[in-house]
Amino acid sequence: MKVRNVVLAILLGIAVIALSLLVTAATAVGQTKTQEPAPPIATAQIPFDFWMGDTHLPAGEYALYPVLRLTTLVLLRNTKTNAQEQAFLVPTGELVASGDYKLVFVVQKGQHYLQELWESDGKAVLTSQLGITMGPADTRSEVPLVGQRAAKAVAATE
Repeated sequence: MKVRNVVLAILLGIAVIALSLLVTAATAVGQTKTQEPAPPIATAQIPFDFWMGDTHLPAGEYALYPVLRLTTLVLLRNTKTNAQEQAFLVPTGELVASGDYKLVFVVQKGQHYLQELWESDGKAVLTSQLGITMGPADTRSEVPLVGQRAAKAVAATE
């Protein structure tokens, strides 16, 4: 009898814990609301398919969003298909001339790889491209950035 009582007490305790976890999870889900995305830093019309690290993205219009209000982490999202990827950036310390905001790609064997972001905070290199040098057959391709923050920076200097 005593063993049965102990087993029942253990099962009852487990049931109480499981029920309280279920109630807590249901409450948390009920209180979770979708955050509105921050306004885009800029947009770019990318005329070719490209790679960001190991992710292949199709050509199209892309919006750049700050992630957690950081300029060292941005999200590129296709405005039509919602294809997206995060870019982790390392600032180079180099300034960018006002209005010379762009995405810089390295073209290797016909494939475009996003390498740099030039915007009002300066030049930054994707962490996936750190230490990768251009070969003699590689070329660069640049896509201009247009948009809110880029326009504000130009307006502020005029």
